[in-house]
Amino acid sequence: MLEGTGHSIIGDQRFDWEPFDTFCVLGGDWVEHVNGGSGDAIFFVSSDEPVLKTLHFYSRHGKDESGETVLLETSRQF
Repeated sequence: MLEGTGHSIIGDQRFDWEPFDTFCVLGGDWVEHVNGGSGDAIFFVSSDEPVLKTLHFYSRHGKDESGETVLLETSRQF
């Protein structure tokens, strides 16, 4: 977190953050970031996504209009 304040919901836990806070999210955990301030929130993100894609372990999920979790993208070979 470089700038801003807010919180993230990781799984079912809430984590408040402010500038220069650092946290990690385990692969497969659902996460939602919420900007709690009136300005922008700027994150610096480091990801092992390229490695996961190369090894065919990558999956990206989202939510549809009804709030159900759906698979958006995968590198897995079924």
